[in-house]
Amino acid sequence: GDATLKVHTRSGGQLGEWACRSTLGAGVHSKGLCGVAAARAAGGDQLLLASLAFDHTAVVWESSGGVAALKAKTASWTHHGLGGVEASGHGGDARLAFAPADGALLAVASGKSVELWERWDKEGAGAAWERACRLPAHPACPHPGYVNALAWRPDSNLLLACDHLGHLRSWRRLSQEEGGEGTW
Repeated sequence: GDATLKVHTRSGGQLGEWACRSTLGAGVHSKGLCGVAAARAAGGDQLLLASLAFDHTAVVWESSGGVAALKAKTASWTHHGLGGVEASGHGGDARLAFAPADGALLAVASGKSVELWERWDKEGAGAAWERACRLPAHPACPHPGYVNALAWRPDSNLLLACDHLGHLRSWRRLSQEEGGEGTW
């Protein structure tokens, strides 16, 4: 591909009428995309997109102005690089999935591993994305195959990963009583 991410919205009342509203990634990714995810940020109309390219660049895109600005082509986008994320050696496969509750967690699967990235609001500096953890494989059942699907429970407290051999792994966020908020 052309290493860009094109954002479309419906342009009319017909289901098949769509129009390109933004093109992202020119000069950011040098090779085509191998993974994309979308979400809405908590408490607002802000849109979040994540893209991972075959050149090993991973980016989270955040819009200003929400859907209305996007449709009017007045939305601006900022991007945050996720350093250290790489497409796997298995054909560059990667999967991305935002936590649906608020978009503040992003699961990134590359090869046989899954990492969580978390959005932080840094005082005076705006938002930043940082690697929160690499989710541990259970010693009794590590992923023997390459992860090809990720899914969150709607409350964002459970993440599932399935590999190409059909094996399923799950991780549950622990409560404060179980060991602390944010621990997996």
